[in-house]
Amino acid sequence: MTRKKGLSEANCFEAINSSTFSVPATFLIRGDSVRDPQSQGARLAHHFLEQNRGILSNFAVQSDIHYDGRAVQLRFQTGTQIGAFPLLSPTTSKPDYGLVIKPRFGWSGIGPLLAQMGWRVLPSPLKLPLLRQSERKVPPWVLSSVILHRIKALLGQVDRTFDYVERCTGS
Repeated sequence: MTRKKGLSEANCFEAINSSTFSVPATFLIRGDSVRDPQSQGARLAHHFLEQNRGILSNFAVQSDIHYDGRAVQLRFQTGTQIGAFPLLSPTTSKPDYGLVIKPRFGWSGIGPLLAQMGWRVLPSPLKLPLLRQSERKVPPWVLSSVILHRIKALLGQVDRTFDYVERCTGS
């Protein structure tokens, strides 16, 4: 798991499918320093998991809160699904965070390889808010497969008819 640096508006975490990663709950604290960051982080972590329970379960991500005596951690266990999705902030209720789950096998040619074998696995864009920074990592075959299927559907709806118009112009 890596946390992208330099994102003031959105914190985007990356993980690999079928893996476990932890993040400190204190990343949820906004604003000035608080007197007891661990207890504040624990409260925010409970709200964070409650707000994002639905989308995490849709992507087969299990989550819980772990306290080791010193620090509160959010633990995530990713499933076999991959994708990028927004996570709601417990303080703003807006998609201020995000999670990108990458495939274990980072072959850049996995899409074309599957297509050659006849196993067409097409990505399906979800109707979710966009994640900042994640669109830069979309492989070209994913974009092309989505775009080509949309163009095919558009061409299938085009009605090719000709209208003849006769006009008499007086000179």
